[in-house]
Amino acid sequence: MTTATTMKIDTQRAPTLLAAAICSGLFACATAPAPNAPPLSNVAGLRPGSEKTGKPASASPTVNERLIERVSPDADFRAERPQPGPEPAFSIPKVKRFKLSSGLPVILSSDNRLPLVNVQLVVKTGALADPTGLAGQADLAADLLDEGTTTRSALQISGEIEQLGASLSTSADWDFTAVTVSGLTEVMGRALVVWADVIMNPVFADNEVARVKENRMASLERRKDSPPALATLTFGRAVFGEKHPLGWPQDGTQETLPKLTSKELKAFHSDFFKPDNAVLVVAGDMDEAGVRAMIEPLLKTWKGKAKKPRAVANAKPLAKTTIFLVDKAGAPQSSIRIGLPALPRKHPDYYKARVMNEILGGSFRRLSLNLREQKGWTYGVYSRFNPNKIPGPWVVGGEFVADKTAPSVQEILQEVKTIREVDVPANELQEAKDALVRAFPAYFATTKQVAGQMAGLAIYDLPIDELESYQKKMAAVTVKDVKAMAQKYLQSDHLAIVIVGDKASNQEALSKIADVQLRDTDGNAVN
Repeated sequence: MTTATTMKIDTQRAPTLLAAAICSGLFACATAPAPNAPPLSNVAGLRPGSEKTGKPASASPTVNERLIERVSPDADFRAERPQPGPEPAFSIPKVKRFKLSSGLPVILSSDNRLPLVNVQLVVKTGALADPTGLAGQADLAADLLDEGTTTRSALQISGEIEQLGASLSTSADWDFTAVTVSGLTEVMGRALVVWADVIMNPVFADNEVARVKENRMASLERRKDSPPALATLTFGRAVFGEKHPLGWPQDGTQETLPKLTSKELKAFHSDFFKPDNAVLVVAGDMDEAGVRAMIEPLLKTWKGKAKKPRAVANAKPLAKTTIFLVDKAGAPQSSIRIGLPALPRKHPDYYKARVMNEILGGSFRRLSLNLREQKGWTYGVYSRFNPNKIPGPWVVGGEFVADKTAPSVQEILQEVKTIREVDVPANELQEAKDALVRAFPAYFATTKQVAGQMAGLAIYDLPIDELESYQKKMAAVTVKDVKAMAQKYLQSDHLAIVIVGDKASNQEALSKIADVQLRDTDGNAVN
């Protein structure tokens, strides 16, 4: 549950909205000249009656003719592409580390430029700990943490937080569970009281569990109508198998959710919500004295040792490249996912693999330039690594025109083949590295982002100087490294290729690429 408000902007209408703002009285618009404004042709440096219109100077040009006359003359400076400016100065926010009396580690990044604070309690266990047959346990437990405690109802929790103008959220991922509170410095003392109550005293009441499960079951049913969601579900099953936690959706299935009761959720909380399995991350307008005065008293009774989560073996790639086809009869487009198990976050290859993938599937890189810009078969295509504590997948994904399904798969495989076999040009490598390095400061733009970056160090057991060395490690990647990473991780003979689309029009063409297995909308094999 998240107590916050989000405003979404319709990107399709953004140009129209921008134009409306410009024409709102601050500027005179070309289509509606301001009274007594000089003719637009004069503004453009053109004289009415010039050879561009062929009309005498005395004739009054129409609005359209005025627009035509607003043609910027050629200039020498347009012959050369503008050069980038100097690299902006950037340094990683300073961090202080210490422990509370309970033994809870603290990562503190103080910044008093704005009266804002973000506090995260990060438990280093998530959905990877879900037992076989109980997919969704960690995610559902996280969702219900703020749905009632021993002293507050769900409505009381949300009401107190909203009255303070603060935000309280709970979430789970594969590797962690987090309880976050953020707001103005002046209200954090009261907001933290609610936050600590949610961490230590959730009740997982039967009626709240039933309500949240009912909503989730309805959402899972709707997922069957979403080809992208089905592609992601089937991809996990195909790559990681039936017994691996990454082979199942993090939020559970229609088979596993009914098995999750208050008992299982309380077990997750009591097993893993312990100080020795957590880290407190504070970013913003709070110093160590503030942490000890405001937070330490609230958590002083929080004690105990966490249970060790079950061991999860690394998944092996498929014996051979295989296509998994989910039939959506008559679908106008096909959802495609292609990939295999790759590497964990802490692996020394991480940075070199990131650069290699940026060249292949970054924003407007090889896959996008080929399949979107040149062929027009998709609005967008990406590739990425999803590293966890254990090896997560490398995956290519996108939505493609239905009658170009098989050709799109072939083009993706060809791009993989090329980056495995042909040295990347030096200028292309440099552009990819620059994109990653120059985007890095944006990851620290808000207190929430700063806290998230600091939390990642603890979750993945990374060195203290990991963030400081990020840009240097990216910049050090060579042409040789790129080819080595592609050959190591993009194993073209062991790929899972998932297609959610029209079987009748695509199966024959797909069978010429690789063996085809049919799957249903739950990801199960179809005989």
